[in-house]
Amino acid sequence: LASFEKYDPRVPRAVSIYGLFQLLAVVLLLVYMQQAEQGYWPGVAEWALLLATTVTTAMWLEGQRPRAMMRWEGLRLVGLSLGLLAGWGAGIAPVFLWLALGYTLCNIALLLYLLRLPGTAWGDDGYGIQSAVQSS
Repeated sequence: LASFEKYDPRVPRAVSIYGLFQLLAVVLLLVYMQQAEQGYWPGVAEWALLLATTVTTAMWLEGQRPRAMMRWEGLRLVGLSLGLLAGWGAGIAPVFLWLALGYTLCNIALLLYLLRLPGTAWGDDGYGIQSAVQSS
């Protein structure tokens, strides 16, 4: 404990705003999941989306490299898009499909904005943040 150092990387304000956006989305998804009566597989898909969203958001807030994060975000958005297609085919209420589509488009717009921040281009390693593990 004598050599303990608090790990609290500084991330750009845009990343913090993205984290807040994802937190609100997760809370809304939880509220929906508690009120909806769904089958087993739709519930599994919603929990997978919830878990993927929270994990990728935590990785952003830990200061992970943006280039590596885009790979995970891409996988998450592909899963979300497949869920949208499955929901459309299953006859889910259009209002929920429109909300999910809006969420997906907001994600894409925010991620494109994050990539435009200094030091977050595809070839860069990040915005100057190094974890305690990497630096030791």
